[in-house]
Amino acid sequence: MANRKLGRPTDQRMAMLRNQVTNLIWYGKIETTLARGKEVQSLAEHIITIAMRQCDNTVEVTKKTMNDKMQSGEITVTNDSPARLAARRQVMRYLYEMPVVQMEGEDKDEFKQRKKDIKHPVVEKLFREIAPKYKKRAAEKGQGGGYTRLIKTSVDETDEERRTIIMHDLYYDGYDVKLRFSTDDALNPLIEMDDQPLVTTGEAFGTVYGDGMLHIYQPTNYVSYYSACEKFIYQYITLWVPGMAAGTNTVGTFIHAIEWISDDEARVLKTQGY
Repeated sequence: MANRKLGRPTDQRMAMLRNQVTNLIWYGKIETTLARGKEVQSLAEHIITIAMRQCDNTVEVTKKTMNDKMQSGEITVTNDSPARLAARRQVMRYLYEMPVVQMEGEDKDEFKQRKKDIKHPVVEKLFREIAPKYKKRAAEKGQGGGYTRLIKTSVDETDEERRTIIMHDLYYDGYDVKLRFSTDDALNPLIEMDDQPLVTTGEAFGTVYGDGMLHIYQPTNYVSYYSACEKFIYQYITLWVPGMAAGTNTVGTFIHAIEWISDDEARVLKTQGY
């Protein structure tokens, strides 16, 4: 694949792209410049396409086992086929490793066992979650590629200070999300977000949980900010479901990386299939 220079030597440029693609695969969103975004998008779609072709290509293998009483037995395990293993090794050239984080409500033994079974978390997420999802979409809609999206934003006219923006259809069509720019410190522009409904749990998970709505808010124990130079925000967000017991109502904390581009740039990207 041909790459733009991006104002960096080759080794630095590739390290930067690997880092941003890894974060895009892991967190689902990043914020970057338009030029970098195009390169990240191209590389990410190439990686996802490789994973889609081989994500279901597995083989079952029978192995002999021995228990504590020295009794032998057999178990059937699912392994990568040679083609799937080659695909995994191919995408690993483009991705960095990410640490496996202990989930809320998970005890140490459960975390240790889950961590033991996951050698390469980013690659596992790519082959087990992302690639099958897009492979299913391609089969149902006959649509390949286009794994990233453009989001339209506008100023909230009800905010007299004009510090609030609306991100239209951020996750789901018909559901907008608002965030606010803090002007308390001009040299340290921060992002604020109130708790707000994001989508119904039926649309998000296929069933009703809690009060039936999935909410989004910005946790206070992380710093979310706006980069005035590169025109993007870096924001931590938490998804949760009201009406569920504490410890079971949090989906997780994720990172938003969103860049602003002009209407003309957006029109050009749309013609390219974005």
